[in-house]
Amino acid sequence: MKRRTPPAVIEERRADLCDEQGRIDVTRPAVLEIHRELIDAMFTRFPQVDGLVIRVGETYLFDTPHHGGNTAVPLHDSSFSRAEQADRFTRLLQFLREEVCVRHGRTLIHRTWDYFPDRLHADPAFYQEVTDAVAPHEKLVFSIKHVAGDFWRGCVPNPCLGLGRHPQIVEVQCAREYEGKGAYPNYIARGVIEGFPEVPNPLGLKHWRESPLFRGGWTWSRGGGWYGPFLTHEFWPDLNTRVLAAWTLDPAKSERLHFEAVCRTVYGMDAGSVSALRKICDQAEEGIWLGRSIPAFARLRKFADADCALLWMRDDKLGGLDQLGDIFRQLEAAGMLEEAVEEKREAARIFAGLPALAASVMAADPAVTDTVRSSAEYGARLFALIAAGWEILARRWRTREGIATPPVTPQQVEDFQAKYDAFCRVAELPQAASLYELGYWHWPDDPAAPGMGAEVFGERG
Repeated sequence: MKRRTPPAVIEERRADLCDEQGRIDVTRPAVLEIHRELIDAMFTRFPQVDGLVIRVGETYLFDTPHHGGNTAVPLHDSSFSRAEQADRFTRLLQFLREEVCVRHGRTLIHRTWDYFPDRLHADPAFYQEVTDAVAPHEKLVFSIKHVAGDFWRGCVPNPCLGLGRHPQIVEVQCAREYEGKGAYPNYIARGVIEGFPEVPNPLGLKHWRESPLFRGGWTWSRGGGWYGPFLTHEFWPDLNTRVLAAWTLDPAKSERLHFEAVCRTVYGMDAGSVSALRKICDQAEEGIWLGRSIPAFARLRKFADADCALLWMRDDKLGGLDQLGDIFRQLEAAGMLEEAVEEKREAARIFAGLPALAASVMAADPAVTDTVRSSAEYGARLFALIAAGWEILARRWRTREGIATPPVTPQQVEDFQAKYDAFCRVAELPQAASLYELGYWHWPDDPAAPGMGAEVFGERG
């Protein structure tokens, strides 16, 4: 049989597969026909495969040069009504259930993540409309993120968990690109299990496990995002993954007991080290909420936004007024801009205390000891830099808006430069991660975007 790339197949059978705009159309019989052949061929060639994990949202082709196509459900096209979106989800799920679960007897885990507008993932009415139209099967499971958005602090618990008639597993990210990926202390297992305290009506795994639909959780143990920071040692993602796995297997025991057991048995820490590490974890949880997120904006917006920081920083990039200008405008109108700047100062104060705690942590593996200490220093220097940057950004924004404010002084810029230089030197520490940059995040196909550095140094006017 001649092998053809997906783009070649699309071109040869365009009339059968695509709509008038050239998009592969899941309502066309030929589309499901080809996928049936592909599923059959895959399970024949790889009979040891237990099942499939499938999603339809955020489908990118940046790093798949030999593929072509589009998402099965057009979520970002206003010409498709909500009802049409629901119909396509239903068609797809019914097809996959039949082919994967019934014909091949394999497990199908359908990830509901679709992302903006959140339809299947976080719209309870939409989720139930679609999934209620699909007959349950013992091998059909829905995977749902624990928050009603991406893995952002300040994002409310996912309202679709516990709904409907299908088994569910809860999806958790352990190396979060919005929170440094483990470059600095980032322990999220406590918040995921117990519920993060900052949101109204916090819920966690310990609450959802009471549902008869709950089948456990699964983690992105590493990965996420497009860029860095890149870790030398994966202690923080590893700690999150191990505690979440231990709790899932034995939920009768508290998260804290699992944390202490993992620290003792896996990392060889004594009681004093475990206690110091726990303080780092608890304080970093608060520091990240204040430093990466924008709690004042979350309160102003009554937690209406999935991400109360609106991606002002992500991966290893720090944004500027292109990202923060509208947020500053709303905060200023509410008399809360200075409160938001003070949150960044408080985050810096919290992280400044972590290196002293880290000095008390000793693990059996010297690389773990070094990682805890270097990551604490990394966080202290990064959040000091962020606080200094926000001071300048707020003043520059007010000046541009014609609001009376003290001008940015050369000393402030010099202080920012000194903090940035100190942050860069953290790379010299053992097991330190790669560094944040002063430019902003951009799609892989797009040019670099200006961020905090351009604003601070006056390169944007």
